[in-house]
Amino acid sequence: MLAYNLLSLAPGVVSFFLITPSITTIVLSWSPPEEPNGAILGYEVTYRVTEKSIITYICESSATSFTISSLAPGTQVSEISVAAYNLVGWGESTGAHSVSTYIKPCEYIDNNRQYTRIEVGY
Repeated sequence: MLAYNLLSLAPGVVSFFLITPSITTIVLSWSPPEEPNGAILGYEVTYRVTEKSIITYICESSATSFTISSLAPGTQVSEISVAAYNLVGWGESTGAHSVSTYIKPCEYIDNNRQYTRIEVGY
């Protein structure tokens, strides 16, 4: 009877959810739910770039990361979430998170040298 109950539940929330921004990408990483309640069939990744419509991707069951790419520096990405699904249905999502890509560091060009960091002392 216990096996039947486990298979009649949707998966738990994914574990170890991590969001890593860079200048033009945001990488989402996760581990499978600690309570899969059966075989995980895949993951739903959702997000919104600035004021545009929500974007949804369905990833394979073996996926543990997803990259939001081709973003401009300083782009706000909101409503980021990941949810696992099994034969019963969708599990709880990670909740809505927001993050921005990094703004490109300033560059100073002098005598054909390019600097991405300038130290100033007093």
